[in-house]
Amino acid sequence: MKPIVANGILTGSIALLIVAQLLIKSQVMKAGPVPVEIRSALVHFGGLLLNPWIVLAYALVLLSAIAWMAALSQLDLSYAYPLLN
Repeated sequence: MKPIVANGILTGSIALLIVAQLLIKSQVMKAGPVPVEIRSALVHFGGLLLNPWIVLAYALVLLSAIAWMAALSQLDLSYAYPLLN
């Protein structure tokens, strides 16, 4: 794999992670604050975990991890990791 392709995969990995975080944040904000009662809190989190947008976000995180591994197979960690921050 050429370095330009590895950098493209690395960029894609980071972009997928950003989109996933934004999806999760939007759905958590839409769901509102976590209730104080334990039973209500469990129902709240259960609803979030079954939310299709959050399921999509976790699928994007999985794809991001796969792309990250592909990029790391060609790039040094000392180069790739700082780009996450």
